[in-house]
Amino acid sequence: MVSVCTGAFAFAEAGLLDGRRATTHWRHEHLMRSVFPAVDLNIAAIVVRDGNFLTSAGASAGLDLSIALIRDDHGVERANDIARRLVVTPHRHADQSQFVDVDRVQVRDDPAFTRMLDAVGDEVGRPWTVQDLADEANLSPRTLHRRFRAYTGFSPLDWVVRQRIRAAMSLLECTDRPVEAIGRATGFDAAETFRYHFRRVAGTSPRDYRMSFRGA
Repeated sequence: MVSVCTGAFAFAEAGLLDGRRATTHWRHEHLMRSVFPAVDLNIAAIVVRDGNFLTSAGASAGLDLSIALIRDDHGVERANDIARRLVVTPHRHADQSQFVDVDRVQVRDDPAFTRMLDAVGDEVGRPWTVQDLADEANLSPRTLHRRFRAYTGFSPLDWVVRQRIRAAMSLLECTDRPVEAIGRATGFDAAETFRYHFRRVAGTSPRDYRMSFRGA
């Protein structure tokens, strides 16, 4: 059983992904998490296999999934040969995190929480603490942690880091500013820390990301 892009929603609706690992297009992460919380969603992955169920990210990830199936059924050599004919890499080492846009999460029934998320996006360079976030959302720190997990799938501080990385992506794409300066502008006090978190979130280095999305 295989799905490409949002095809995972059909499996989830049928209950076939309950308790299973799966992925889908990054743009629909929050919908999948809210409507089908029993799915063990790995939104960074290009292809996820759990038993006889394979799910993939965006439409182009259907090629990755197909090559993975060929590799399983006919071996690495055959899969590599077909990948060459298609002019694609046999196995993508990066994940879909680097393609994620900076869309903001909108929590329909919790406008105060949404305003807090927007505040983080507007001031990514601010040294946010959990208490700062809780005060902004008018919540206790414990309730904040619980709602962050429910609404975003991340802890509060991990969400802040991810918003900083997404802001850095935009600067890498649209400006000539040095990587170190972009790290400082988005709230990272050391270049090493910036590079570490950028690779953790985006699956590549800031320099390689700039080359991919802007060119030399």
